Amino acid sequence: YGFPVDPGSYIVEFVTPGGFTGTPQDQGGDDTVDSDADPNTGLTGTITVNSGDVDLTNDAGYYEPAALGNFVWSDDNANGIQDPGEAGIPGVVVNLLDDLGNFLQTMTTDANGEFWFTDLPPGNYIVEFVSPAGFDSSPQDQGGDDTVDSDADPVTGRTGVINLESGETDPTNDAGFYNVIDLELEKSVNNLTPNVGDNIIFTIAVTNQGPSDASGVVVTDQLPAGFIFVSSDGAYNAGTGEWTIGNLASGASLTLNITVTVNASNLPDAYLNLAEVTAANEVDIDSTPNDGVDTDNDGNVVDDPDDDDDGDAAEVTVDLVASVDIEKSTNGQDADTTPGTIVAVPNGGATVNWEYVVTNNGTLDLTNVVVTDNQEGLVCTIPFLAAGTSTTCNLSGPAQLGQYTNLATATGQPVDENGVPFGNPVSDSDPSNYVGVFINVEKVADKTEICAGEEVTFTLRVRMLGGAPGIQLRDVSVVDNNLPGMLMPNGLYWLGGDLNGNGYIDFIDNNNDGVSDEEFVWTYSLPYNQTTTNTAMDEATVWFVDPNTNQETNTGVVVMNTADVTVTVNQNLCASLGDFVWDDEDRDGVQDVGEPGIGGVTVNLLDGGGNFLQTTTTAPDGSYSFTNLVPGDYIVEFATPGGYDATTSNVGDDALDSDAVGGQTGIINLSAGENDDTNDAGFYQLIDLELVKTVDNNSPNVGDVVTFTITVTNQGPQPATGVAVEDVVPNGYSGITNITGGGVLGGSTITWSGLNIAAGASVILTFDVTVEDLGVGVDYLNIAQVTAADQFDTDSTPDNDDGDQSEDDEDNEAVIPNALVDLELEKSVDNAGPNVGDNVTFTVVLTNQGPSTATGVSVGDQLPSGYTYVSNTTSQGSYNSGTGAWTVGTLTAGQSVTLTLTATVNAAGDYMNLAEVTAQNEPDIDSNPNNGVDTDGDGAVVDDPGDEDDGDGQDVVPGAVVDLELEKSVNNTTPTVGDNVTFTVVLTNQGPSTATGVSVTDQLPSGYAFVSHTASQGSYVSGTGAWTVGTLAAGQSVTLTLTATVNAAGDYMNLAEVTAQNEPDVDSNPNNGVDTDGDGAVVDDPGDEDDGDGQDVQPNALVDLELEKSVDNSTPNVGSNVTFTVV
Repeated sequence: YGFPVDPGSYIVEFVTPGGFTGTPQDQGGDDTVDSDADPNTGLTGTITVNSGDVDLTNDAGYYEPAALGNFVWSDDNANGIQDPGEAGIPGVVVNLLDDLGNFLQTMTTDANGEFWFTDLPPGNYIVEFVSPAGFDSSPQDQGGDDTVDSDADPVTGRTGVINLESGETDPTNDAGFYNVIDLELEKSVNNLTPNVGDNIIFTIAVTNQGPSDASGVVVTDQLPAGFIFVSSDGAYNAGTGEWTIGNLASGASLTLNITVTVNASNLPDAYLNLAEVTAANEVDIDSTPNDGVDTDNDGNVVDDPDDDDDGDAAEVTVDLVASVDIEKSTNGQDADTTPGTIVAVPNGGATVNWEYVVTNNGTLDLTNVVVTDNQEGLVCTIPFLAAGTSTTCNLSGPAQLGQYTNLATATGQPVDENGVPFGNPVSDSDPSNYVGVFINVEKVADKTEICAGEEVTFTLRVRMLGGAPGIQLRDVSVVDNNLPGMLMPNGLYWLGGDLNGNGYIDFIDNNNDGVSDEEFVWTYSLPYNQTTTNTAMDEATVWFVDPNTNQETNTGVVVMNTADVTVTVNQNLCASLGDFVWDDEDRDGVQDVGEPGIGGVTVNLLDGGGNFLQTTTTAPDGSYSFTNLVPGDYIVEFATPGGYDATTSNVGDDALDSDAVGGQTGIINLSAGENDDTNDAGFYQLIDLELVKTVDNNSPNVGDVVTFTITVTNQGPQPATGVAVEDVVPNGYSGITNITGGGVLGGSTITWSGLNIAAGASVILTFDVTVEDLGVGVDYLNIAQVTAADQFDTDSTPDNDDGDQSEDDEDNEAVIPNALVDLELEKSVDNAGPNVGDNVTFTVVLTNQGPSTATGVSVGDQLPSGYTYVSNTTSQGSYNSGTGAWTVGTLTAGQSVTLTLTATVNAAGDYMNLAEVTAQNEPDIDSNPNNGVDTDGDGAVVDDPGDEDDGDGQDVVPGAVVDLELEKSVNNTTPTVGDNVTFTVVLTNQGPSTATGVSVTDQLPSGYAFVSHTASQGSYVSGTGAWTVGTLAAGQSVTLTLTATVNAAGDYMNLAEVTAQNEPDVDSNPNNGVDTDGDGAVVDDPGDEDDGDGQDVQPNALVDLELEKSVDNSTPNVGSNVTFTVV
C-alpha cells in the first residue's frame, strides 16, 4: 500500500482482517521487516515525513490463532489407552509451557475431563499435566493411535514439543491416570492347638497402604472341613466365604473376626484356613487379586514373605480324640437348668416331647451308641456314629404339674479307621427340665336355690396349678358372663389374696407341700330372676423370675380355665310384709278401738341399707302390703300425711303399736316364705303458730312514743284454738297504752288469751310505749311469745322461751335511742416566743360535756411545716405522728382527756398548729366533726368564740438563729515569686435559720497583688476586701475565689472573716478578728471561732540566668584549632 502525502506528521491505522490476530509490535532490530501496528488498536506511532521523503517501513503482520488440547481420563486398567467406558477426570490442572519449559498459562479440565488452550499464536508448545491426588500416570505413547494414547511423560507429566502452524487445532494431547492402591492382608488365629468342639477365632486384617482409596474390595475366606461356622462381626457370607468390604480409604484398615467350632476331620488341610483379596476396582501396586495365596508356589502360605501381600493363611493342630456329646431339649428348648421349659398342663393333660441330639465331636468314629433317660428309660441305640456327625432320637410322655427333671446319657465305643475298638467307651450326659403349670378358677355361689330377684353372692378363686419357684402368672384376668368387664387384681370386686402385693400369682410354698399357697379372690353379688348357669373364665401369662438374679422372662405361655355355677329360681321361697296406718286420736301410740285408718298414705319399701325398692299407698281402711319379696332385710318407710305428725313408737303389743321411728321401722328380716303383718304407723293432727314482732321506729329519740305490733299466724294445717300470747315490756319503756286485741296489762306484762286462728289466718296485736332515757341497766329489748294452744305445734312449744327466741312462736324487737354529746377542745402552748431550734409543748384537752357517752372519738392534730415532731403523751388512746391522728375511743359524759405534743421549732414554715375532733359516733349538740377549725370563716382560730368548740389553734413567733462557718484554702502553698495563686473562701450557713445581711472581709496583704476574683453569690470589692453575700439559707454554701500574684516581699498571711449579719450566731461573733483565742494561730485553728480563717504561702526565691556561646572561626580547615567562648 502507499499514501502520497504532504510533509507533516501521520499515523497509519490497519484494520484487522476477519479471523486474524495482530502480531506483536516492533519485534527485532530491523524496522523494515517488523510489524509497526499496535495489535490492540491497529495504530502505528507518529510518522514525520519531510519534503521529498519516501517511508516504506510501516508494516503490519497478522496470523490465524491456533489451539491445542483434548482429554484427561481415568485409565482404569492402566494400559495407557482410552478404552470404552473409561471416564474423564474433572478438575485436573493443565499448564501450557513454551518449548523452553517457561510457563504461559493454566486451566483445569471440565466435568468431562476435557481442556483447550485457544487463541494461541503459531509456535512451539509443551503441555504439562499435574497428577491428581490418589492417581498415578499411565504409560506414555502406548498403541499406534496418538488420538487415544497418553502423551504425558509418567515422570515429568509433560508432552513433547508441539508445533502449531497458523490456524492449526491439535486435539491429540491426552493424559491417562489410574488409581493405585496397595492392599495388605494378615490372618491370625487365637488358639493354634484347640480341641475338637472348641470355639476359636480367626482374625483377618486388611489394610490399604494407598495412595488411593480402594473400592469394590472383596476378601474370600472359605472355611475348610475342619471348622464349623459360628458367627462373624462383619459382612461375611459363610456359604460363599466372601467378606464384602466395599470401599477402604487410603491408610485405613478393617478387621473381621470369624468364630468357628473345631470339627473332627481326617481330610487333608482340614485345619488350614486361607484368606485372599479376590476383587478390587483399582490396581494394586504389588499384588493381583484372586491369584491364590501361594503365589511363589513353594507350598508355604502362613506368613510367607515371598507371596503376594494380599493373601495369608492360619493353621491349627488338632489332636485325635474320642468324644461324644448329647444335647437334650424339651419341647424344642435346651433346658439344662431349672425351671427349664414351661409346659401348660390343662385339665385334659398335655404331651412333652424330648429330642436327644447325639454328636461325635471327637476325631474317631463311635459304635453301639446307647441313649438312656433316667426317668424315661431306653431312648434309642445308634449302631455307628462317624466322627463329626450327629443323630437325633425323640421321645414323648405325658406332662406332669410342677418341676420335672430328667437326665439323658449317651455311651459309645470309639474305633479306629478299620473299625477296631480304640480305648475305653466314652459317654456324655445332659439334663433337661420343665415346669408343668396351669391356672385354676373355682366359682361358688352362697345359695343355688332362690326366690326370683334374690341376691346371690359369687366368690371366684384363682390359683396356680403346679409351677415351681420363680414361676409367676401375670396379666391375670377373669371374664364372668355375669359382669360387663374383666376382673383384675386390685380392681372391682377384689377381695385379696396377693401375699406379696405385686399383682401376680407367685409360686409361694410357705408350708413346703409343693403347692403354691397364693390364691386371688374376687366376690360380687347381684339379684337373679330366673334359673341361670353362669360361666367364669380366667387367663394369665406365665413368666419366670430367676430367684438368684431377678432376671424377668416372659415365657410366652398363656394359660386359661373355666368354671360353671347354676342358680335355680323357686317362687315358694319368696316372702311378704305389711299392715296398718291409723289416726292416733289420743296420741298414745296404740291402735285403740274406734281409731280409724288413714287412706292414701304413701308407704315405701327400702332394703336393709335404706335404699328404695318399691312404693304403695294405703287402702281407704289404712291397710297396705308388699308381696313376692326375696328373703332378706327390709325397712318400711311411712310418709307423714298432710296435717299430721307421727305418734309415739314401740309402746306396747307389736301387732297394735306404731313401729315407725323417724318415719321408718327398724330392719325387718324376712326368711324364705315368711309373711310379717306387724308393721304399723300412727299419726295425729298439727298446727304451726308463728309470731312476728315489729316496731314502727327503731331509732327514736329519748321521750318519743313508739308502737309495737305482734302478728300471730297459723301456718296450719289445722285450725288453732285456745291461743294465748304474752309480752313483757322492759324498763326502757313507760306509759303502756292503746292495747288492742283484748290484751290485759298487769304491771309491765300484757296478756292476750282465748284466741282462735284458722289455718292460714293471722291476728294482729298492738300497743304504744314511751322511750325512756339512756342509762346503765336500761333495757330496750321487747320480747313476746305464744304461751298456750289447744293443738300441737309442728315446730315449737308454747311458753318455753329460754331467752334466745329460737322458735318461730316467739320474737323480739328493740330500739336504739339516739344519744347526744357535746365535745369541747382546748389547745395551748408552753412558749409562744421560742427561738428556732427550741422545743415547745402543745397541750390539747378534750372534754365531753354530755349528756351521753361519746364513742369512736378521734382528734386530728397534724404538726405544720414549722415544727419537727419529737414526742407525745396521751392520757387515753394513741397518737400517730405521721398522720396526726389521736384515736381517743370512748369518752363518758363529764370526762376529759389530754394529748401533749413536743416539737422542735424549725427555721421556717407554718407555725399555726390546729387541732379538731375529726370523728365520733354520736351527734354533737353544737358542732360537727372534721369540718375545720375556722368554722365562722373570719380567719381567727386561737380561742375564737365564733368557731365551734370542738376545734382550736395555737401558734408561736420564733426568733431566728444561724451558724455561719468560714473555711479558707490556697491552691499552692509554696509558689515561686511572680506566680499566681488562688485563695478559696467557702462560707456555709449551718442553720437552723436563714442568715441575712451577711458580709465577709478578705483584704489581700502586702505579699500579694490582686489579679481577679469570682463569687458564687454577691459582690467583692478588691480595694476594701469586702464580699457582700446578702441572704444565706440554712444549709447553703457560697464560694469566693481570689487570684493574686505573689510579690517578692511582704505579708503572706491572708485572713478572711464574717464581719456582719442580722441574726445571732450560735458559736461566733462577727467582726471580732480571726485569732479569737489569741494564740497567734489562724490557719485551721480549732480554738478560734468558726466564722474566720487564715491561709499563708511560703514563696520560693526567683533568679534569671542568661548564657551566651561563640567560636573564633566558624569555617576552619580540617586539622585547624578553634576556640569556643562561654559567657
